[in-house]
Amino acid sequence: MHVPEKAYSAPVNSDQWVLEVSNLHNLSMATLQRRIVEFARPPEVSIRSGITTRQFVMPPAPEEETICHNVKIRSPAYTSLTLASLLVVVFAGGLVITAGWFLPNLVFWVRSSRAGTGRNDDRATFKTRTWAGDHLFQIHRAALESRGIGPWEPATNNAPVFKNKGERFPLVDMMPTITELSEMGKVARDTR
Repeated sequence: MHVPEKAYSAPVNSDQWVLEVSNLHNLSMATLQRRIVEFARPPEVSIRSGITTRQFVMPPAPEEETICHNVKIRSPAYTSLTLASLLVVVFAGGLVITAGWFLPNLVFWVRSSRAGTGRNDDRATFKTRTWAGDHLFQIHRAALESRGIGPWEPATNNAPVFKNKGERFPLVDMMPTITELSEMGKVARDTR
C-alpha cells in the first residue's frame, strides 16, 4: 500500500476565523439561554431505572425561587395579546352596532324635519315608508295578512302589533296540509 508523503487540503477563506468565532459566540449564547431555563426548571433525565436527576437537585433558596418564578421563556403553547388591540376591536364594533341602532332613526328624523320645504318631499316620504315596510317584521305581517290573519295596529314602529290583544293567531288552521304541499311542488315543477 502506498502512503503519500504529503497531504494537502483546500485553502480556507481569509475570514474563516471570523465565521468560526461568530459560530462559537452563537453556541455560547444558545447554551446560556438554555442554562437559564434549566436553572428555573431543571431537566429530568433518567439515570437508571427509578433514578432521575431531579432526585439530586437541591431545592432553591427563597431568593433563587423568586428568580425562578420571574424567568419568562417563549413557548408555542401561548400567544401574546395586547389589550390595546382588543380595546380597538371592541370599541370599533360598539360604534358599528350603535350606528346601526341610531342611524336609521336619525335619517328619518332629518327627513321629517325637512318635510314641507318643497323639493323631493314625496320621494323622501316614499323612501322612509319603503324602509319601514321592508323591515322583516313588516314583511311577516304582510304575509300573515295575505293568509287572512289580522287586523293590525297602524304601523308606528318597526314591530307590527296585533289589534285584538287577547286573540291567538289561527295559524294551525291556515297551514297547508301535506297533500297541498305536494300539489304545490307538482305545480312548481310543471311550470319550469
